[in-house]
Amino acid sequence: MSVELIPNNTDCIQIGLANGTFFTMVNTSTMAELIGVQHTTDPVEATAEQARACADALRSWSPPDSWMESSSKAFRKEVLDDLITFFETCEGFTTN
Repeated sequence: MSVELIPNNTDCIQIGLANGTFFTMVNTSTMAELIGVQHTTDPVEATAEQARACADALRSWSPPDSWMESSSKAFRKEVLDDLITFFETCEGFTTN
C-alpha cells in the first residue's frame, strides 16, 4: 500500500510513498503536530500554510535509521529533499 501526496498546485508533481515511509516520517517528526499522528490511510487535507510548516519540520528532522532502510543514504537524502520541495511548492495537499 502507499500514500499519495496530491498537491493543490497543478504545476507540482504528486508523490507516492510506501505506508511505512509516510507514517514514520509523520510520526517521528513534528509533522504529527501539524497534520495529526498517522496510523491509517485516512485522508489528510492540509492548507498551504500547513504544507510550508511540514517543509520546515522536515528540514530539522533526523530520520531514524529504519526510514527507507533498504535504500542508500544518498537516495534517502534525495527523497527527503524532494519532499521538502513538494511541501514548499504544493500550495496545500490531500492524501489518498
